[in-house]
Amino acid sequence: MTHERDSFSLRADTLITHDGPTLTDACVFVSHGTIRFIGKWDARPDDARGRKIPELTARLVTPALVAFHVAARPDPSPDAPRDAFRARCAGDVTGPGAAGAGALAITERVDSTKRRALAASIGARTYTYARQGAAALVSSTHLGSITGGALKLARAATGLDEPICDPHAVLSLTPGADHDADLESALTLLADLDSSRADLVEVACGDLGFSTEAADSILSAAASAGLPVAVRAGLGSDASASSLAARHGARYVLDLDLSPDDVDAHASALASAGVALALTPARALTLRRPVSGALTRAVLDAGGAVILSPGSDPTRAMTDDLSLVAALAASLHGMSPEEILAGLTLAPAEAIGLDLGRLREGAMANLSLFACQDLADIPFSPGASHCVGTVYDGRFVYWVDSEEVS
Repeated sequence: MTHERDSFSLRADTLITHDGPTLTDACVFVSHGTIRFIGKWDARPDDARGRKIPELTARLVTPALVAFHVAARPDPSPDAPRDAFRARCAGDVTGPGAAGAGALAITERVDSTKRRALAASIGARTYTYARQGAAALVSSTHLGSITGGALKLARAATGLDEPICDPHAVLSLTPGADHDADLESALTLLADLDSSRADLVEVACGDLGFSTEAADSILSAAASAGLPVAVRAGLGSDASASSLAARHGARYVLDLDLSPDDVDAHASALASAGVALALTPARALTLRRPVSGALTRAVLDAGGAVILSPGSDPTRAMTDDLSLVAALAASLHGMSPEEILAGLTLAPAEAIGLDLGRLREGAMANLSLFACQDLADIPFSPGASHCVGTVYDGRFVYWVDSEEVS
């Protein structure tokens, strides 16, 4: 299997583009990294045929997945994630790492050891998600001084001349014990921050975050710096996070939980403001909290978008398995297979502003190839290796026959 941006014709039993109707017995013709043709296999153009054009097959082809809001930060010590996880299992949601451990205090003091640790974290996840069909990695880090180096770090971590996915960075601002000092640090940081160092600024509010007033100030400062914003809700019912997100036109609100009386009104407000609901389904396992799919359904029914994330923090969600995320989205949130696919492709791509999530002629080829023919097989059998190939910018970065990510 070539990893160059050469031409190939891909025959799919089922092709989902998010840019038109689902096609059967379809062809995706890729030439030098760009999709040149999408349509029926028998109708493919002459330049998509011939002995010099490799013909590949897959049962199901979709837009490439987006691994969204994946934690990528060096921990204070190797035991920190384990200690925090044990605290979670014991029912302690305010234990080690719960409030960010004063992450803002070390924003501008990142030594080479932490840089290497973050590079290794991004690199490991790049491999993990490429094997599952992801061509984009949106990492979440508290270390704002190096988020702009995500692409460089991914290359260094994998030892490649070209990355195997499209890396992006969310700067997540979460206070430690001294909220006033961390608010001042956040505002100082944002005064110097630009899009070369982060794709988006996320502000935590609620019981483990900033106060509503402080979060409002930080979101306004980020907008003044020309950066897109998002809101991360607390652990309990948090209508203020929803209101903040809608008022500031946030790209998404993460892990929002509302009382039943607030669901319909806030779902409508979020959808009207174009704010996506971002879910971390696996947090229900780690935090042992009951989950209601009412808000998810209300947002979808109101025409809003729902993003699915494997984990915003290793102490809050304990999986890198996108098929498990899909299964939990189906079982806990009542999402259909089509809604789940959108939550892993189109919705996160649009929230971050990525040119992914749709397959259309003239666009760069970013594809996921699956061995299953029915989309429902992915959430139905979590843990199974459904992905047989991943194409990033027209290159096969993963192909199951070679058993490698390259």
